[in-house]
Amino acid sequence: MKSKELYEEILEILEGDFSKYKNDYLRLKEMEKSSEAYYDGQPVPFLYSPRFFNEEEMLDLHSIVDKSVELFDRVVELYKKEEGFRQLFGFPKNLEELILLENPLEKVYPMARMDVFYRGLDDFSFCEINTDGSSAMNEDRVLKELFFDSELYKTLKARGYEIEGFELFESWVEYVLSNWNKNTPPRIGILDTDIDNDEFRRFGAHFEKRGCEVDYVMPQELDVDRDGYLAFKGKPLDYIYRRLVTSDFYKLYDELPKLVEGIRCGKTQLFGPIASQIIHNKVLFFVLHHPDVQHFFTPEQREFVKKHVPYTALVDEKLAKNPQFIEHKDEYLLKPTDSYASRGIFLGRDMDSEQWRDTLESLVGREYLIQAFAKLPAIEMLSFEEGVKSFNHMTGIFVYNGKLQGFFSRACQGPIIASSYGGKSLATLSIKKV
Repeated sequence: MKSKELYEEILEILEGDFSKYKNDYLRLKEMEKSSEAYYDGQPVPFLYSPRFFNEEEMLDLHSIVDKSVELFDRVVELYKKEEGFRQLFGFPKNLEELILLENPLEKVYPMARMDVFYRGLDDFSFCEINTDGSSAMNEDRVLKELFFDSELYKTLKARGYEIEGFELFESWVEYVLSNWNKNTPPRIGILDTDIDNDEFRRFGAHFEKRGCEVDYVMPQELDVDRDGYLAFKGKPLDYIYRRLVTSDFYKLYDELPKLVEGIRCGKTQLFGPIASQIIHNKVLFFVLHHPDVQHFFTPEQREFVKKHVPYTALVDEKLAKNPQFIEHKDEYLLKPTDSYASRGIFLGRDMDSEQWRDTLESLVGREYLIQAFAKLPAIEMLSFEEGVKSFNHMTGIFVYNGKLQGFFSRACQGPIIASSYGGKSLATLSIKKV
């Protein structure tokens, strides 16, 4: 079963009884209002048709994760061992100190969401890597549950398709607790600047089912006890599930001496440690393409980077005057080295030549990257509001302790898959014909 044929079959099903499936979609939208799938106070816009991966694609996606993890582990090793390699990242010295602290975890990025443009077998490009702050497990959970309640699911099941979703909560709790070797369960803190979050509470409930005490903690509320543990309201925390992204932490660095002290003490284990920033920061792609570090990688790793990591460079005075980047503006975008939610991105194709040149020059020395625009995977899907449209897709691959665990998918008709361009979420499922 080829993906193209599957999506064509789904379109045929939906268009064959449009009113039935539209009414079902409207029913699911009403159900969603009572769910936890909200963003900025509004129900998450979603497509009725999920993103499906067949058996062959699932094997390929597992291989992508395995190769990526091998590469990123090598990057972490080099960052810690090679000063010249480390300097390319340009992290401030006080942050670098925290990154270099010893850590007992197998991976310094125990959780990651690798956002990729997956076009098919061995044909994909990275968009970005999220480590600290990886999110949207709750959206995927809700959309999966809505799909399994849908008329489309019933139809596909009747046609002999076996469809499965992915579990992203209990599996994370299981991994975290696998590191614990005491008789009584650990006390867990879930850490961020905003803790009023349904996703946090759902993770917390899973920890509580395993006997853990759970606190939802803002960084300013932490103290350090006499044994060196980070503490909340006088009680030491054994583990912290860190959803506080490093860029937000660093903005508050001078206001958080207790958190910094506790991280240095190392008694409270962070999931993940500050070292996850090595992989999270978008400057990673610049480093991977840098000519001075190619000898550190195997031929296979160099080919993997060349094929799948979009060319990326720091915006400096020399680059801003380079005709390649000025005259071929439609092939590039500009993005901050460390931001999220598609903030601060400029597309060459959205500007005329003068605007692009002025923007390039204005971003010199402001921690910006220029990146080759990746080819987006497009799939024709039915929007009940607009009809059949070609949607560009991005797949977030959740990776727990180096292994593929699940997905979060978004689609959009615009050049960037983001809310500002009308982005929609969709369930992500594996499928096979039985």
